[in-house]
Amino acid sequence: MSTPEPFEFEVPASSANLGPGFRVLGVALDLTMRVRVEPRRKGEAHTVERRAGVVEQFDDPRHDPILRGLHAAADRFGIKLPPALHLVVESDIPPACGLGTTSASYACGLAAAVRFAKEEVDFEALVTELVELGGDPAHGAAALVGGLVTCSELRENGRSRYRVFPHALDDAWRFVVVCPALQLGVADLARLLPASLPHGAAARTSGRVLGVLRALALGDEELLAECIDDEVHVPYRRQAVPGMAQGMRAARAAGAAAATISGAGPALVALTTDPSKCEAIAAAMAAEFAWHGVRSQTLVLRPRDHGALVTQGV
Repeated sequence: MSTPEPFEFEVPASSANLGPGFRVLGVALDLTMRVRVEPRRKGEAHTVERRAGVVEQFDDPRHDPILRGLHAAADRFGIKLPPALHLVVESDIPPACGLGTTSASYACGLAAAVRFAKEEVDFEALVTELVELGGDPAHGAAALVGGLVTCSELRENGRSRYRVFPHALDDAWRFVVVCPALQLGVADLARLLPASLPHGAAARTSGRVLGVLRALALGDEELLAECIDDEVHVPYRRQAVPGMAQGMRAARAAGAAAATISGAGPALVALTTDPSKCEAIAAAMAAEFAWHGVRSQTLVLRPRDHGALVTQGV
């Protein structure tokens, strides 16, 4: 039997939640994790080589999210993988800051496995598998399929499954991201959230999500400003790092239509349809973190309309 040809693909960064869309709303961004999959003639191991921009190294492959995604997809969907497989991964995505690096790693493994499937694998089943591995549904859906998506959790026989819906996104939007040089554990950030919410907050949140989607589709800055406020996670997480709350206010003062926490944080994301404002918005947010003694990195990103499931041979 001949050895399959190597292939490459990219997994995009993502910004999830976007205000009121907690674990529901995600958008893929033009910052990527690049993956080369190399089937080999000899050996009986699946290995990952991390190069530029990828800081994690897992001595135990059972803890490696890329390999966990690879093997989970093979087991779940009956995919026969080559016995020897080497994945080379490089990344421009800042780790552990709210741009979906963990979910992107799971998506990397899942997408690599799907390439060897003899039949098409339903991408929503892949999102469900990604969440069961420990990824975030909104980050994961955006990483796998790209664009602006919502991810709905459905319950069947006591188990969750996820439906993913694409949404229109005006090309004019720019996502200005500031990433503080601090890494906070996802579990620690999750513990900041209340166990329950009042019915009124739930109803207001649902309405705001619909408003955010319409604003993003139309490029409507005024509508986005009205609907970006959140009562589910932002009020509790914006105190986690000095400068977060002030950075959000500074972004608005510098001309952003809206500013909120990206994913679980601590990164902030501000949105504008005017590219000429991006530099000032980024500087304003970074200055607030600097005033509180926190270094940061700023990025100006555009949405990316495809995700890890788009592959190409080399």
